[in-house]
Amino acid sequence: MTSRTGSIIPRFERILAVASIAAVALSAAVVAAQNPGELDKPKPLPPVGAAQPAGAAQPAGVAQPAGAHAATGVGTIPAGVGEARTFSGPGIVFDTPVHDYGRVMSGPNVAHDFWFTNPGTEVLKVTNVRTSCGCTTAGAWDREIPPGESGRIPIQISTAKVGGKFSKTITVDTNVKESPQVMLRIEGEVWRPVEVTPPHLSFGRLTANATQPMTAEATIVNNMTDLLEIKGVTSQNPAFRAEAIPIEAGKKYKLVVTANPPFSTGNLTSQIKIQTNIPSSPEVLVVASAYVPEPVQLMPAILNIPTQAPNPYEKQVYVKNNSGQSIQISNIKCPDSRLEVSVAPRPPELDHVVIVKFPANYIVPPGGVQITMDTSLESTKSLTLRVIQPTIAAQTARRTPPVVRATGAKPTTQPATPGLIHKPILQPGAEDQSEGTLIRPNKQ
Repeated sequence: MTSRTGSIIPRFERILAVASIAAVALSAAVVAAQNPGELDKPKPLPPVGAAQPAGAAQPAGVAQPAGAHAATGVGTIPAGVGEARTFSGPGIVFDTPVHDYGRVMSGPNVAHDFWFTNPGTEVLKVTNVRTSCGCTTAGAWDREIPPGESGRIPIQISTAKVGGKFSKTITVDTNVKESPQVMLRIEGEVWRPVEVTPPHLSFGRLTANATQPMTAEATIVNNMTDLLEIKGVTSQNPAFRAEAIPIEAGKKYKLVVTANPPFSTGNLTSQIKIQTNIPSSPEVLVVASAYVPEPVQLMPAILNIPTQAPNPYEKQVYVKNNSGQSIQISNIKCPDSRLEVSVAPRPPELDHVVIVKFPANYIVPPGGVQITMDTSLESTKSLTLRVIQPTIAAQTARRTPPVVRATGAKPTTQPATPGLIHKPILQPGAEDQSEGTLIRPNKQ
């Protein structure tokens, strides 16, 4: 019994397995009957660039599609933006309101055309184009653009007048009601074959009695592959002397400019010319400058006083001493006895203050007043202070012609007008004593 039972159980398990397989096959047959060929049809792959479901992660190593970045290039209008915007009248949309020249060599002029479109319904008028500096100029631009048409604004920049990084603005005036002005911008960097830094050497304020020379330095750098050779350095003004000293032969030099006393008063300037062997930069210019004031100055040298001040008052004038030496002010002379003039030193007697007192209702005589004073400085022995006053335009009296009235009319008086001389209206037959004329009656 036991052996029969053991042989029957395995056969029963095999029967159940076969039945299960048959059930699965039958189910598949039913599905195939309802959708013929569906089971053998391969599943399609998602198209390249298809959007991922919300929250789905991008597979590793898969590149982002072109244009996936939210921001576009600087100054670039994305496609469709100009068309989407509507204008009730004329409109203007620029393709590239900002242009970057990149790095350009100094010397030749570089140009760029700003293109724009009128997406409005009326004619666009570009009335004016203004640049921010003299190095940038605008050419002949399209002034009237019909709806849907395009125009251009040519811009040119002189690289010889610009150094290093630059950014210039252009203002475009139009008849667009919503925004009549449009701002454009050009930017870039200008490099020179031979660069001098700084290009302007300022010695600042020097004294006329200086005895020691002053020096200022700049660096000359060769930006070309060819070796630089300094052929000569000359100064336009003999007050400045210049020389180039090698730091790295052919590549880098030091420019030394010396201001040699004695100095004449006023503004001193000199153009330093550096001659090189570089064909694209045969001559490099550097400017040297200084200011030498007078040894002694009146500040101000001309005293402009008010007209007919009702109360007495005083004015102060500073005596500025630029000599560096102590000076004395003496022998003050004033031709107008109505004025009181005094001087007070300011410690340590380098500068002084001149005080002028004016009486009430003071009127400067014709030609003004000249106050003179002496100084103890050999180079400036005397100073002159001028006193002036604004002139009052005199009112010229003019006579109003008399009004002739009809016989029997009552006499009247003309209304008063400021600045004019008025007379009563005379009756016919009466004599005007001031003019000696006789007013005769009108004949009827």
